[in-house]
Amino acid sequence: MLTSKHNQDDDINYLYLDKTWHGLHFLLTGDLIGSEPLSWVIFGNHSVGGDENQLLYGYSWIGLRYLLPDEVARVSEVLSSITVEKLRANFLSQAMDEALIYPIGIWVRDGEDALNWLLMFYDGLVKFYQHAASGKKAIIMYVD
Repeated sequence: MLTSKHNQDDDINYLYLDKTWHGLHFLLTGDLIGSEPLSWVIFGNHSVGGDENQLLYGYSWIGLRYLLPDEVARVSEVLSSITVEKLRANFLSQAMDEALIYPIGIWVRDGEDALNWLLMFYDGLVKFYQHAASGKKAIIMYVD
């Protein structure tokens, strides 16, 4: 789910994470929910015009969610400090399959290839947050 779009100035306007969103969330938080600010990376901290507790798949937020510029800066700082070694240590394929981390059933089956797929998208995610933080921008996100 990671494709970034660039404008003429090579600024990142949006980030598409394809099917990596839930796997990345697990790598960052080590579980289904996580704690802030890492739980905000994929699911935001605020809901646009809706119930803050509205759920999809029993664990992820539905609808438009967002982060304010100061929250984006906080997330960017934390993401920038996370090493690939830490993410590799959080790749628990059996636990991810048992927790039904989307896409369901690939973590044990694909193993190292699945991890490398997540890590490829993680790099773009970090750059996206760094760019938004440097411009003091808010981020709007949606998981469907």
